Amino acid sequence: MPDMFDLHFAAMDAEGAGVAGLPPTMALELTEHGGVRWRVGDGNAAVRIHISSLHSPFVSVWVWAVAIAHRLLPVTLRIDEEGCYTDLCAEDNGGGLRLTLRQTNAFGEVYRSLHWREARLGWLQRVGATFGGFLGGAFNGSEWHGGPAFWPDPGQFLPWEWPHAQGLYASAHESDWPVPALHAWFYLSLARRFDPFVLRTAWCPEDQEAFARLRYLFALRRRKALEGACAALGEQLPPSLAAALDGQFAAARDLFEELEIQRELGIFDRAIEDYVRPELADARSRERLLHQMAFGFEAAVHDLAHGTALQLLPQLPLVPGAWLIDEQARPGRILVVEGVRRVVDWGEIGISTEHGFYSGWRWPIAAPGGFVFPDEPLFRRWRLFATAPQTAGYTVCPCCGYPTLEEEPEEILDCPVCGWPLYLLSRHPLPNPDAPLFDDARGDHEVWPTLRESRRYFTVHGDAFSPDDAARAEWLRRDDISALRCKLAAQFDTWLADPARDASPLPEDEWQRLAWMSRE
Repeated sequence: MPDMFDLHFAAMDAEGAGVAGLPPTMALELTEHGGVRWRVGDGNAAVRIHISSLHSPFVSVWVWAVAIAHRLLPVTLRIDEEGCYTDLCAEDNGGGLRLTLRQTNAFGEVYRSLHWREARLGWLQRVGATFGGFLGGAFNGSEWHGGPAFWPDPGQFLPWEWPHAQGLYASAHESDWPVPALHAWFYLSLARRFDPFVLRTAWCPEDQEAFARLRYLFALRRRKALEGACAALGEQLPPSLAAALDGQFAAARDLFEELEIQRELGIFDRAIEDYVRPELADARSRERLLHQMAFGFEAAVHDLAHGTALQLLPQLPLVPGAWLIDEQARPGRILVVEGVRRVVDWGEIGISTEHGFYSGWRWPIAAPGGFVFPDEPLFRRWRLFATAPQTAGYTVCPCCGYPTLEEEPEEILDCPVCGWPLYLLSRHPLPNPDAPLFDDARGDHEVWPTLRESRRYFTVHGDAFSPDDAARAEWLRRDDISALRCKLAAQFDTWLADPARDASPLPEDEWQRLAWMSRE
């Protein structure tokens, strides 16, 4: 398998390496010539790793830390020091890590090495704090690049605390998947993490060109992650989709080169024939072209990611009965797999319908002990609606377990049966039943019962609110609305109880009547 992100899942010979009794200190600092020095250890025994913007390893170090967090050991990172190399290897050491650092010259001769043992979580915390702190707000891009920073370093925008957090979750659960499948899942998950709209970075930049370049760099890394997923399973990227992305990348490079020529010639306010397109002389036109270009390659990489997942997911052990864990260490069992779509039962949290890798972080695990599947009517309904072919595409309310038959998710406001605010699912597809729906820390001014309380209220009297909440439940409890809600719920129950329900029509008429009822 070719190296991806300067990474390979193998150990290296540590014979002859000096041993550090305690985990060595480490620090990052700018050098006089605009490079960065990563120092591991103290005094004469310290190993100094030269990092240049030409071969910046920041993204690769982050990926290496994420692999360690997911226990994909052994894993070795190679850092190019422009003619010399530093290899940094992490191996399992009875639950902890055995770390080896080795430096070689251009002839492959080892001239410095070091190894030590350290708790896995401790190393991840230290890496995250060291790199996250250095690449934070004080990181000077112009010094790093030796001039105007036309190309931001994407490592600056990665969540360095994330490998540490995932180390907490992955440490408690082993996976029973074969290694190639785990590597493929790892790279597919990375492809999602490298989406700048997942990372939530630099939303309102003053420099639209710098932001477009950042999005371009992340798109390149998403492409590399997808290549890694295919290589793990002996596949290739879908050719037509890869070719379409190559075309978008080429167009982006051409635009960036023209802008650099324009900047070098100092002609941002006028067009010079034979050098740049006339429309680039106008600031608004430049911004429009940058948006169009970024939309083009991001749409192409999205199609490539979807096509790659469609090709690879059937080869992975994603079968009914398999287990996953989410970013909050909550386990769930897969109920249905159809192409890139899967339905996962998360116990009392609920049931999620997920597509590809667009539903948050997931990691395969072995079956956990003591997992409980609630058998209340709410969860029985929810499982049936989430897995029945006719209703699998609709949003199911986590409060009452009935679907809303709205085909456009962005138009969903609240549940027609119980009144719970379904629009919240766009931000939190798996809400914590005991967490406040609204948070004063975010500036929310509303006060709502928790999801668990709303479920209890629905069971007792038929809607998601407390009996004395007349203001919020006034419309729901109006006599004509209440009767229609009860009728709709009864029709859904009848439909579920029908053995031939797959051929029976849904109660869409009553649902539409309820949706159109005046709220005055």
